[in-house]
Amino acid sequence: MKKSAPPRGHGFHLRLALALCACSLLASPADLQAICPCKLKLFEPIRSTSGGFADALENIAAADGALTEKEESALAKIADWLSANRYPRIKDFLDALDAGDAGTVFECALSGRLSSTDFLPILENDAGDGQKTILTFPFRGEMFVVQGNRGVISHQEGTGNEFAWDLVVMIDGAMSKGNSNRNESYFAWGREVVAPAPGDIVRAENDMPDHGPMTTKMGKANFVRIDHGNGEVSEIYHLMQGSLKITEGDRVERGQTIGLVGNSGISMFPHIHYALDRVVEGKTQPAKARFAAFFARKTGEERRRLVISGVPEQTEYIMDISSRLDARTANAGIK
Repeated sequence: MKKSAPPRGHGFHLRLALALCACSLLASPADLQAICPCKLKLFEPIRSTSGGFADALENIAAADGALTEKEESALAKIADWLSANRYPRIKDFLDALDAGDAGTVFECALSGRLSSTDFLPILENDAGDGQKTILTFPFRGEMFVVQGNRGVISHQEGTGNEFAWDLVVMIDGAMSKGNSNRNESYFAWGREVVAPAPGDIVRAENDMPDHGPMTTKMGKANFVRIDHGNGEVSEIYHLMQGSLKITEGDRVERGQTIGLVGNSGISMFPHIHYALDRVVEGKTQPAKARFAAFFARKTGEERRRLVISGVPEQTEYIMDISSRLDARTANAGIK
């Protein structure tokens, strides 16, 4: 489980609440004058990367015109994180953040040190749960969590699937369009499935036939198991027959295509099942898992919020960082 962050002062939460409720993200000149000019210099290295992100942080600070020593330290951590950032699209990432997301970054900096990789702009260094693998989603674009950890359908507590996710593509509240008895009618059918982290393919099945949706006549599943070399193994099930691009013994890199979404095995409709296993004293057991930075929104919400190291929840729409930035660049209307 994630370590509990130390208690925040009421001032920070008040400033964040006011920033979120403001109609404009820009603080008034009078508000900014309440901040000591010497403190405003803390924002300068941040502003050199993204003016909008710096404005959001200033707006949080300007709500009551005072910064605590700990909050000043957090701003310094953010500046250091940006100066050493390895993500090639860091400015695009920061420009995509709203005031709430800026507050999320600020809170993370308050409780620990931020870092980055060449494939992620932000990481929380210590999630406190013992997970060794940095996981990104096994898909590109947006998917919907139709069943999450300890779901009541087939992920019940105490079973081997209790910490798994079932993922589909949902558009306008529906998984399919047209004849729902055909796999091809489902938006997830044929979607690329990618490796969530580097590793070796230790098990793979590619020859099991896909069955039709909503049937009780089910066979075995096509799947892959990826050993990440640290006692943790990813498993991805219900892949399309004949779609695997890899075989047992292959080495895969993060984001490499391994197959397509299918409807093989114990599956009522095209989707993928993902879980992380951990080997403890020679025995494989299901592990609680967290994904690195991503965007999420609940059903009925328009705003996609930044999550730094989190567990996707049932009924959430989830999207990886690169897909979100690609959508913004393409003016696809993703908020």
